[in-house]
Amino acid sequence: MKKIFAFLILWSPILLAQHTCPTNLSFDANNLSFWEFKSGTYTGNYLGSYSATINPIPSKISTVKTANDFRGNNTLTIFNARADGGFDYDEKVTTIPKVPVINGYKYDYSVRLGSSSTGGSADKLTFRLSVPQSVSTYNITYAYSAILQDVAHSASQQPAFVATVTDVTTGTKINCASKDYYSNSGMPIMNGARYEPWREVSFDLSQYAGKTIELKFEAFDCSPSGHYGYAYLAFRNDGCGTGTISGNDILCNNGGTQTYSTPMVDGATFAWTLPYGWTGSSSANSITVNPNGNPGGNITVTPSQSCGNITTRSLSISTVNSVPAAPSSITGSTTVCSNSTNLTYSVPEVANASSYNWSYPTGWTIVSGLNTNQITFNANNTSGNISVNAVNLCGNSSASSTSISIVANALSVAGSITGAPGSTQCSGTSTTLNSVSNTGNITRWLSSDDGGINWSDLANTSSSLTITPTTSTFYKTEVQNGVCSAVQSTPVLVNVYSPTQIVVQPTSINTCAGSAKTYSVSAIGEGTLSYIWQVSSDANTWADASNATYYSNYNTSTLTVNAARVTSNTNLYYKCNITSSTGCSSITTDNANLVVSTSATPSITNQPEDKTVCSGSVANINVVASGPSLSYQWQSAANLGGSYANIAGKTTSTLALNTASEATYFYRCVITEACGGLTSTSNSSTINVVGSSTTSLTIAADVNNVCYGIPITYTATPSNGGTSPTYAWYKNGDVISGETASTFISSAIANGDVVYAELTSNKACAIGSPASSNSVSRTIKTAPTVSVTGTSTNYDLVSLTASGGGTYSWDGGSNLSSASNDFDESGTYTVTVTDATSGCSTSQATVVTIKLRGLSRYGELLDVKANQVNRFGEKGSDYPIIKNGQLKKYSKYKVITSNLKLHLDASNSSSYSGSGTIWTDISATGMSATLTNGPSFSANNGGYFTFDGTNHYVSLPAAFPGSNDITIEAWVNRTANSGANTAIANMDNWNAGNVHFQFANNQLQFALSSEADKYATYSFSINKWYHVAAVYNKSAKTVTFYVNGRLINTENYSTPPSVANQFFKIGAWSNNASLGNFFNGKISLVRIYSSALSSNQINNNFNNGKQNFGL
Repeated sequence: MKKIFAFLILWSPILLAQHTCPTNLSFDANNLSFWEFKSGTYTGNYLGSYSATINPIPSKISTVKTANDFRGNNTLTIFNARADGGFDYDEKVTTIPKVPVINGYKYDYSVRLGSSSTGGSADKLTFRLSVPQSVSTYNITYAYSAILQDVAHSASQQPAFVATVTDVTTGTKINCASKDYYSNSGMPIMNGARYEPWREVSFDLSQYAGKTIELKFEAFDCSPSGHYGYAYLAFRNDGCGTGTISGNDILCNNGGTQTYSTPMVDGATFAWTLPYGWTGSSSANSITVNPNGNPGGNITVTPSQSCGNITTRSLSISTVNSVPAAPSSITGSTTVCSNSTNLTYSVPEVANASSYNWSYPTGWTIVSGLNTNQITFNANNTSGNISVNAVNLCGNSSASSTSISIVANALSVAGSITGAPGSTQCSGTSTTLNSVSNTGNITRWLSSDDGGINWSDLANTSSSLTITPTTSTFYKTEVQNGVCSAVQSTPVLVNVYSPTQIVVQPTSINTCAGSAKTYSVSAIGEGTLSYIWQVSSDANTWADASNATYYSNYNTSTLTVNAARVTSNTNLYYKCNITSSTGCSSITTDNANLVVSTSATPSITNQPEDKTVCSGSVANINVVASGPSLSYQWQSAANLGGSYANIAGKTTSTLALNTASEATYFYRCVITEACGGLTSTSNSSTINVVGSSTTSLTIAADVNNVCYGIPITYTATPSNGGTSPTYAWYKNGDVISGETASTFISSAIANGDVVYAELTSNKACAIGSPASSNSVSRTIKTAPTVSVTGTSTNYDLVSLTASGGGTYSWDGGSNLSSASNDFDESGTYTVTVTDATSGCSTSQATVVTIKLRGLSRYGELLDVKANQVNRFGEKGSDYPIIKNGQLKKYSKYKVITSNLKLHLDASNSSSYSGSGTIWTDISATGMSATLTNGPSFSANNGGYFTFDGTNHYVSLPAAFPGSNDITIEAWVNRTANSGANTAIANMDNWNAGNVHFQFANNQLQFALSSEADKYATYSFSINKWYHVAAVYNKSAKTVTFYVNGRLINTENYSTPPSVANQFFKIGAWSNNASLGNFFNGKISLVRIYSSALSSNQINNNFNNGKQNFGL
């Protein structure tokens, strides 16, 4: 059994804002598709004379993997990374791998360019790409290694490797992306050859958006022909966006040093930011860090001087504390024919796995997929097991395994494809392909128009296929014989001529009379291109520009308009028709105007704009003007009103600035027309170069050492977050869905949970974004686990016992503060259990059902309430007659009577009979209150009085006895928001210890003489019933407000007094001289206690009466 083990250095770049790279830029088609190859002779000075071409521009798909130069030497070869993870090394410099791993990034393919034999040869590879429009970043990263025989020639004659990146539209070399090497004493030497180890070059092409860029790589022998030179070239295949960071993105237990790197940017220093608590420092393109036991976050790096725009590269790091889970079942064939090829097996990706270890039968070989969750083998005749482990830095998971049995069936044979034309054809030509000599059934035909990287299923299973391709395309079949694995035929190429493309359009000319002018077009295409220029006076009717008096070179790519045609007031249009000798394609340029003007001041249509740019990036400012034969000269000044001086070499309509340092600069352009030398000067453009600032984030939690379930508020404090920063919150490494604000509140934080946040800044020139915060872990006390035992359904009486804590509080029953409690009424009862050590509480509700044997109207004892009767013979009553003729109420909640000093209840006939002005106190105090000035009674809602808000109130014959505490509760329904103070129960006068309980501006107010008034805010509605309560506790120095049995808020006092011995009025306040604060609405009940009721007791009293008010 063979095993392949993953490296424990597990690298994974994260791609942000990535764009798709051009097809086959990285040679991942394993051929020269879309690349042009030329060979010839080196003439010195980094110039080659090329005489042979393969796949000329516009290059298309190609089968070529190796190529010889014109002398027959093998000078181009594409190499694949080895499937087993090993390396093949150069034959002369045996330390250089042919396909590299650079800073942890494993390249898939490379190409060797040039000859290891002498002969003075030159070889060139060229690739053209179009930079997408409107991209903010477009990074290309290539790697190279040069091997140049050590010679004593001058530099211009020595073997060399040259990389040149050019803007094709303007013919401008992009210097920061271009490299050249020749054999020199500064390079290391092995076996007589100087060599440059593998290096990377990264550059940003976003400033060339919408343009065509050419990448050209050349390898030269020495020009006297006696020494060799060659090079290896590879491209990253991880997207063309902001760039990447390579390194471990899953760490184990936050420990151990780690190294991270990013592709090199020419001339740059690098600013790194690390997750909170990590240490490490570097200004290079790699950094070694130590997490110091801290959790993950984001590592970012920003080049301070880049080839193009500055962009931050980021890698998100997560931490784990254990090996991954075992992979689930392996998918793939378990019955395999002997010597089958391309057998693929896979498992779903495993969370927190960085790699996968596969074991397989002896003699099998890996084709692709080493260390991934999908692997492809070639089998022999050995049966056995295939197994796989998921791997991270903590170790290996247990294995998932499947058994493989070998059968001796005849293998599938793909055969071959006939019918492909031997020559290139025009687009739209029909061709029929045939599959021959195959063993098995054709399961599908496939096609690829990108060189063989991606394949499309053509949904055809017959032996022939008729096609009409519009571009060069590969075709192949897939054949399967019985249970043997399917095989694919060697692809055949149907070559189609590429359409002619215009690279540079002719441009309009506004000029002075009397001098010849030229129009040029740059085009590429297959075959020999022919050009016919045409002229029109109205851009509608065209004629060939063939008059020799007026025109020269009218059958070439450059038309000359002779001076005889460039006369005053001429206004003509020109275009060029381009055809190919292939006979397949033609194309016509855009129209270009010729305007011959007299002297006129240039007209500026678009002024240069002010810009704010980051130091180290490229700023382009433009001016657009019209006029005859314009020339441009850009000028600069130290300040806006200062003196402007010409900038040498800046003489086009676009000024490109490399902003190296933080400052403010001022620029303008002087535009001159050639006919009379008239000038116009543009507005000044202010370029504000802003230095970078590092984004950071800290978080803090408001509480610690609290019980589980208590809300914890985490607050983020950003630095350099910009005007609209965004946040992501994490708990134990997992993102918390929907939490994007600067605060995060949770009641589900357990002991040891780790919370951190990430900040994404929108500030200009901020680096290190997204930034990771510090981590916060809280001590959370465990709430007790409550158990309630006992039979909850019984006749007459139910006994329950709670356990799990130190103290117990029931909201009903006969024993409210003991573990065991008895109940003689049905209902839902809640016990709150508090742990004696932590002080944390847990509540649990139990439904109690008291089965009453009530009499039916026939004298039967029944359990069913619907058939029981009350003393009036009514069925289904809450007051049935039980077996001894007694009355029993179906009710859960009983009014708290301990320390009850006043109890006025309009729904109780013992308190109010339904008529008269006496409202009887049914507490043990037994006072008789007087309804003054006519509050009216209604029997609705059980019974209530209506107060008019003008002079209605209730007076009491005796004073409230003084006490340390007081509770006032009432059922009220306001008919208006009075705005000021409307009394519920207020003591007369305003002496020390007097209290008022009233509404004030739609808030509940508890006023205590000598202390600041306290309020509870609640969304009260008019014409709606509410149970309101205020509980004053002197020793606790608090007053607590309740609405409908629910605690609203608690307010604190500094040195509160005892409650005074004083008279109350209900619905008004008396200051001896007059009455005021009249209540406007309905009052059904008022209770006043000389003690501070608990939350459970308030809730109990609320539930006792809520049925009267539809709650």
